[in-house]
Amino acid sequence: MIRPLSDFISNLLPSDQDWKIKLLQSWPRIMGTLASKVRLEKIDDESLLLGVFDACWMQELYLLTPMLLANINQNLDHPRIKQLRFKRAGRQTHLRACLQKKPTIVRNERPLTMRETQALDSINDTQLRDALIGFLQRCAKESV
Repeated sequence: MIRPLSDFISNLLPSDQDWKIKLLQSWPRIMGTLASKVRLEKIDDESLLLGVFDACWMQELYLLTPMLLANINQNLDHPRIKQLRFKRAGRQTHLRACLQKKPTIVRNERPLTMRETQALDSINDTQLRDALIGFLQRCAKESV
């Protein structure tokens, strides 16, 4: 069974550090939609180091520091965090893959030959026939 790492940290930290565990567990809820732009990298006694995926967002988050501090401290037992520090963080690989779109190249489909058409007409299963037509078109595109 897969469990978050924060569930195991409670056994490693002294009980006076429970607020750090609570902060880790509630981080996505605290940050809301900003959670996809920033990750919690380090928790010190009075400061947090936040890794920001985009330099533009780093500037925005810096300007939002008073609001972020208030929101973070509101979710703790009492106000503990006095400073937020930001650093540029590398994107996670699955995020990078999602954000990079491959250019779409539109090519004209070649018409099927008489022989291909006759062979495809003999197939009764329409789903198989459509799959084979798509396969033939891809083969033609790759051979160009």
